[in-house]
Amino acid sequence: MENMTPPRPLTHDLVYNIFKSLNIELLEVFIYKFEDGAFFAELLLRQNNREFRIDSRTSDAVAIALRTHSPIFTTEAIMQNMAIVFDEKEVLSTDLENRDIEAEEVPENMEEVKIDALKKRLEEAIKDENYELATKLRDEINRRQSAENG
Repeated sequence: MENMTPPRPLTHDLVYNIFKSLNIELLEVFIYKFEDGAFFAELLLRQNNREFRIDSRTSDAVAIALRTHSPIFTTEAIMQNMAIVFDEKEVLSTDLENRDIEAEEVPENMEEVKIDALKKRLEEAIKDENYELATKLRDEINRRQSAENG
């Protein structure tokens, strides 16, 4: 199903298309609270030099931010209390183990494997609503792609 385009837009793609059509820019997603096992987020939007905030489910906010390449922020308290520190080598190693790849199947360009592995982990983190990990993975993917492009 990966790399398949659905016949109709998915909800987050629809929101992205609405933003583009109405000249709305997502400036940032702000995850501002964790309460009763749920994160709370808001979108900071700009249209025609007017900024406004809209409450959002965190999973929706992160999905839209990923589509628009917008930054995701949170509070220091949330980072201190909820952050998960991950080791990139461990993430890659776990991903490769889960895929049951034989040594001869690993492409020559390991950088691509790493980015692909990180993208897969990013999708899983979003699906699991692990937004801290998703943010770190997204930032690492963006950093690598920026380094490749310029």
